[in-house]
Amino acid sequence: MSAADQETSTMSAAGLALERFDAAGAGFRRALEEVPGPALGHRRSGDEYTLGGLAHHVNGVLRHYRATAAAMLAAGLADTVAPDSAALLEAANASAGLTPREADRDAALAEMASLHAAVHGLLDGVAAGDWVRVAPVRFGTADPYPTRLVDVLGWLTDHYAEHAAQAGSLLAEWRTLDAVEAFGAAFESHDVEAIMARMTEDCVFENTTPAPDGQRLAGAEAVGAFWRRFFASTPSARFTTEEAFAAGDRAVVRWTFDWDEGPDNRGHVRGVDVLQVRDGRVAAKLAYVKG
Repeated sequence: MSAADQETSTMSAAGLALERFDAAGAGFRRALEEVPGPALGHRRSGDEYTLGGLAHHVNGVLRHYRATAAAMLAAGLADTVAPDSAALLEAANASAGLTPREADRDAALAEMASLHAAVHGLLDGVAAGDWVRVAPVRFGTADPYPTRLVDVLGWLTDHYAEHAAQAGSLLAEWRTLDAVEAFGAAFESHDVEAIMARMTEDCVFENTTPAPDGQRLAGAEAVGAFWRRFFASTPSARFTTEEAFAAGDRAVVRWTFDWDEGPDNRGHVRGVDVLQVRDGRVAAKLAYVKG
């Protein structure tokens, strides 16, 4: 390949890298723009960041790697010491752990768009050969790491994609838990019409009895009739949620069921529901109880 052809090929690859960077950034911003206010504080057990807080984390990483790329260019793509971003990232991640308001989320996304444009502008005018030139970059006290500008852009692109997928997953979980919580509130009221409004027309309910498999009821008419019989026979029924978590459109709820129908008929049992949610309503409720 001639030098001219090689330069053309490099510039084409650089252009494609910038296009992918732009697409990934837009995808992540759209993912967070779609998050309703009540979901912004959602996080999985053990997660550092809330759903809405992801914007602050990404902004910190954008600042860090823009500064790294700028330092590489200022050093002529020779020996480079990456800026110390420890304090910056610590502050960004602290904000990422909070529950933002919608206005906070929108402000963080506006800042993200500005930071993204700054990264794009910094790298857009780089000469073809400089895109793939390897520079020894020292990050902290580690040994110099052989780094190209196209690597830095790739890291940011992958980072966007990683957290866009995370945001989508967290939002799906929140929607599932929101539907389950609304169903639970209707159940607590003993209002069968409200319960069935929270279930799909083709819903399925599997009772805990009789052993070994439990009664299976299918369709809103059959399930609604069961709830009417249940609350008529056990008006003191009270379910207390111990824990609830979701994975996609499915949720697991650990509960305690208490009843008191007089001295000869009172007590409690502990159990689990495995639920499936479709279009914001419960499509399946499979109940299991400690024997």
